[in-house]
Amino acid sequence: MRGLQIPYATPYTWNGTSLPDAPPLAQRTALVAMFFSTAGLYNPGAEPLRRILSEQCHAAGPADCLSMHGASTLQGNSRSRTALSRAFEDRRSARRLYTRARFCVQPFGDTASRKGFFDALALGCIPVIFSREGYRGLEWLGIQVEELSVVAPFEALYETGAGLLGYLRNLRP
Repeated sequence: MRGLQIPYATPYTWNGTSLPDAPPLAQRTALVAMFFSTAGLYNPGAEPLRRILSEQCHAAGPADCLSMHGASTLQGNSRSRTALSRAFEDRRSARRLYTRARFCVQPFGDTASRKGFFDALALGCIPVIFSREGYRGLEWLGIQVEELSVVAPFEALYETGAGLLGYLRNLRP
C-alpha cells in the first residue's frame, strides 16, 4: 500500500488561488536552502541524514547554503499561542529561505514526504529529495516526481570535498 502525505495549507506560501511572487532561479543568490529540525523525530533513521546535511551546509557558508533549523513542529497537542506563533514564524522564515535559493533540500523525516516539498514548488525552488517512495502517490495524478524535483543519490553526500552541494552545482540546468 502506498500513500501520500497531504500537506496542510501554509498561509505564508500559498493562498489557495494564485502562486506567490518569487524571483526566477537566475536571480536567486544561494545554491541551496535547508529548513528542517534535526531532533525529536519519530523516525530516528532520518536524523543522521539531517545531521550530515546540516554539517555540509554549515561548512559551505551562507553564500552557497542558507539554513534554518525550525522550532520543530508543535509539540504533542499543544496549541498555546507561543507554539502557534513559533510555527507561523518558521513558515515565514522558510519562505524567505526558499525564495533566495535555487534548490531546497527535503530530507525525509517522520514520513517519506514533506510539506516543504510542496512549499518549495509553490515558491519556485527546486526540491531535492533522496527517495521517490514518499511521492509515489503523485503518480495516480499523472505526475512523475522526477519532473518536479532532483532525486539526489545518497552517495552524493559522501563525495570527498563536494558533498551534496557539489553534486547540485554540477547539474545541468
